[in-house]
Amino acid sequence: MHPYLQKLKKEDAPLRFDEGRSALLETLPLLGRLEATEQDPLWHAEGDVAIHTRMVLEELEAALARGEHDLDARARFLVRVATLLHDIAKPVTTTRRIKEGKERVVAPRHAERGASYLAYRGLDLGLPREDLFEIMGLVRHHHDPKFLIIKDRPARAYWKLARGAGARALHALEMADMRGRVCEDRQEQIDFIELFALGAKEAGTWTEPLPQRDFLARTRELVLEAGMDDDRAERAIMEGLWSLEAGEIFTPEEAMARSYALNERFCRVVMTMGPSGCGKSTWVEQHLPEHGVIALDGLREELTGEASDQSKNLEIAHLARERLKEHLRREEDVVWDATNLRREFRAPITGISRDYKAHVTLVLFHMSPSVFFERNRSRSRKVPAAILERQLDGLNWPELGEAHRLIVVDEQGRVVSDSRNLWLEA
Repeated sequence: MHPYLQKLKKEDAPLRFDEGRSALLETLPLLGRLEATEQDPLWHAEGDVAIHTRMVLEELEAALARGEHDLDARARFLVRVATLLHDIAKPVTTTRRIKEGKERVVAPRHAERGASYLAYRGLDLGLPREDLFEIMGLVRHHHDPKFLIIKDRPARAYWKLARGAGARALHALEMADMRGRVCEDRQEQIDFIELFALGAKEAGTWTEPLPQRDFLARTRELVLEAGMDDDRAERAIMEGLWSLEAGEIFTPEEAMARSYALNERFCRVVMTMGPSGCGKSTWVEQHLPEHGVIALDGLREELTGEASDQSKNLEIAHLARERLKEHLRREEDVVWDATNLRREFRAPITGISRDYKAHVTLVLFHMSPSVFFERNRSRSRKVPAAILERQLDGLNWPELGEAHRLIVVDEQGRVVSDSRNLWLEA
């Protein structure tokens, strides 16, 4: 782990903005652009993003010193780091838009972009994946507590949020976020976060990280009693969980009933996700030899004579989807082998696959950027370094709702995280 973070974690010490930014700047260069990133004075009269982040950290540390938040040492460490990084993507998302007839400074989707920015670079900080994923969850969801209250969302929305970030840690971060600003409705914003805490307690997410656990356990019992193998069981369980969180069903028995329609057809679709040069195709060859493969680079070479030729991408995308449908109609297991870094590229494939009642797995190739940059240099078909940088900057790290199963693979090809444990351990 980065020496600064290691010391912070070991000593359970306060995180100060200037020293934290200086320590992590080389790995996370967006930290150096916070001063140059404006904020709208309606919501942030205190000034730029650096000023705001400094104030938020000060508010967090003051609250922790008062014993305001019931967090253990590890949780305090994660919240501190997430607080430093919660607005890290504002430098690349801030723009001006007309809202209600006035030009406003906005930073759309900066929370999600921030989590994705950290996904690979966080490994260069030496963060254990478990810590990194929790920090990413806090960054990604740090605005959600307020919107659950504003939109008067039901308990199931709190359950869904609990799969992405813990309620108590989110409450600590967002209370500091609302206190660490200057705006006319500051107290109202603080009240929203207090109401979120009450809502989380009522929904059961304050003390139980996953209130859906009983639903998952009972659904698992039902589908396994019906003789389903693990993949069919997982498809039924996850489809049931998503339906529960959407308010479409309320009981495991309803999830089981829906699974009968799913079982009319079955095959497996595996999607790879990772920057160029991280070993996706090699892993597929070694671990999924019985699956058909749709490789976009292969199709480019087939149609243009060069795998890097982007001139026929629309034609290639159409051809690839038609070939996917052919596999699905025949109920054949298939791999969609591409970088798949952006959600808008993944969504049509998962959508088509689920329409055909396939079980969908997303395999995430997760390693330090230095590893795949080095691997790229040794490839026969090198990708320009600038393109790799753009891939890192533009990716959308997925959440569990995108596929029935998410597997994380490290640089050695080992599975280091598997969402199947969500229901196996329920």
